[in-house]
Amino acid sequence: MYIVILLTTIAVCVGLGISWVREIGWKRASIAACIRLGWLIPIVWSLQPETITEKMPNTLVQQPIHILLDDSASMTGGKFGGKLNSKASDTIEFIEKE
Repeated sequence: MYIVILLTTIAVCVGLGISWVREIGWKRASIAACIRLGWLIPIVWSLQPETITEKMPNTLVQQPIHILLDDSASMTGGKFGGKLNSKASDTIEFIEKE
């Protein structure tokens, strides 16, 4: 489709140049047709979009989530009373279910 539009633009400019020969002469008509063509070709080129193709995987790739559990003696006792360890286990179980 793009080639058809481009060739039509060139044909119209050549046709106008030939019709201008009668009115303004061969030299000025050919210069005017070339300038008109030079002005219209970038406009016609802007109608053709540039497409960039990127290969996408068919499935989503999930990155692993790294979780560091502190199971030292300081986390099992103390002012938290072992609640942090059970909270971490609950979180890990929740993530594994999803």
